[in-house]
Formats: sequence, structure tokens, C-alpha cells
Amino acid sequence: MTPLWIAATARTCSQVVCDMLNQTGMFAPIIWEWYNSTQFDEMPKSPPKYCKLFPEQFNAHFGHWDFGVIEDAIPGLRWVYLTRRDKIAQTASFLLAKKSGVWLYRENAVSLKAKYESFVEQIADDDLLRTYKWLNAMDEKLAQFFESRPHLLLVAEDIKKSPVDAAIAILEYLGVSKWSKLTPRLCVMKHPMRAKLESRLRSLIDG
Repeated sequence: MTPLWIAATARTCSQVVCDMLNQTGMFAPIIWEWYNSTQFDEMPKSPPKYCKLFPEQFNAHFGHWDFGVIEDAIPGLRWVYLTRRDKIAQTASFLLAKKSGVWLYRENAVSLKAKYESFVEQIADDDLLRTYKWLNAMDEKLAQFFESRPHLLLVAEDIKKSPVDAAIAILEYLGVSKWSKLTPRLCVMKHPMRAKLESRLRSLIDG
């Protein structure tokens, strides 16, 4: 299987995409996030064929990683870049997930609303603005990184509409022509309390 690294900003359906790709059984070891500092220190010496990285990890290691050397060590490495158009929605989604500790929703919208309504009031305006700026900066870093690298760009809003199509696009990008049936196992839905945070953030941005 062609080596694959996925670079994503937070709340871009990366877990949904990786779960569907891992279902195929074609990726061994499976695609997973490299987040431990020891793993990062060792990665340039023995980089994995399949992994997922977030921009903060890129930022922490841009200074002493030579991605050219890493790419040379993985012949045929393909990159996938996940982003999100609506940064306001992305900010609200990220902060609700961080505050509640629930990053993937497995409950229906009614129970979520009752359970997490209090979290909206706990998120300060400063946190909203700071996170919004941070997510934009992270996405700009990735965009700059991929200016000089061939890659497949996928957008969260499109992934939500059809996770299967997103997974198929990646498989075809890797040169795969046959795969087993793909079924989304993780929920992709709008948090019922997100609209309130989005409205607050828009007001803050408009000033």
C-alpha cells in the first residue's frame, strides 16, 4: 500500500476519515495520530508509513525536522490535507469538544443539548477569539507547507456530506482500485449548542 500521511486542523473529520480507511484492512499498521514527544523524536529516524499529524505538531518540530529527509525515507509518500471552510463553526466545535471532553458524538441531539448546554456559558469570549485566531494560524501553516508539495485537499464540509466519497477519494489518490464496503461508524453531526457560540464569536469578530 502506498504510504500516506494525513495533515489536519482540529474538527475536520479526520477521525471519521481515518476510521473508514482503517476498516479496509489495507493499512498496517493502522493510520493513527503521532502525538507523544518520544515518538516525534524518533520519527525522523524511522518514520511510519501511515500517520495523522496536526499543525501544532508541525510547529513544534519544524525547527529540527527536515521533512525532505523524512519523505526520502518513505518512497512514494502521499499527503492528504484536511481543512475546514467555516472557521467560526470550527472554533465553536473545537471549544465545545474540549470543554465537554466529547470529541465524537454517539448520542442523539436531544440528549446532547440537555447534557452540554451549561458548557456554552463556561466558554469565555477571550477563549473564543484566541481559539479562532489560533485555528486560522494553524491552517495557514499547513497551507504554506503544501504550497510546494503535491497533495489531496479535502474539506470538512464536503466530508460531512459524504464520508464514503472522501474515503474513496483518498483510496483512488493512493492508486487503489478495489476495496471492501465502506461504512461510517462515527457520527458526523452539528452539536445542538454550537449555534450560540457561533453567534457570540461573530459578534466579537465584527466588534
